Amino acid sequence: MTSCFVYRRLAQTDSAYDVDVFFDSTTIDETALTSAKDALEQSGVAVEYVEEVDPVAELKTIPGVDVSNVARFETEADEAADAAKDYEAAAAAVPPPSTLEIEIKSPAGSNTKRSPFAVGFAVAAVLAHVLLAA
Repeated sequence: MTSCFVYRRLAQTDSAYDVDVFFDSTTIDETALTSAKDALEQSGVAVEYVEEVDPVAELKTIPGVDVSNVARFETEADEAADAAKDYEAAAAAVPPPSTLEIEIKSPAGSNTKRSPFAVGFAVAAVLAHVLLAA
C-alpha cells in the first residue's frame, strides 16, 4: 500500500499543468499579486502575466463550452454595456437642481435671502420652542 502511494505521488510531481487564473483588479491587491507571481517564478513555475483579458475570447478557448452560448453571452453583454453608457449619458445631461432661495422680511424691515435648509431649521426651532413652552 505504501508503494502505491509513493507511485501516485511521483506521478503527480512529474505531470505538467496549464492553469489560468483570472483576478478582478478591484478585489485583489496589486502588491499581493506581484508577490505571488514572484514566488511562483522563484519555485521554477513559468508565469505569464496579462493585464487585460477578453472574457469572451477566453470562453471560446475552453473545451466543452457551447459556442452558441458564448455568442449569446457576448450579445447580451454588449447590450448591457450600451444600456449602461446610455444611462450614464442621460444622467450627465440632467443638470442638478438649483438651490432655492427664499426672501424673508425681518421685523426690522431688511430683506434677507436664506436657503430652504436654513428656513426649515428656523421653523423647526420655533416649533420646538412652542412645544416646550406649552
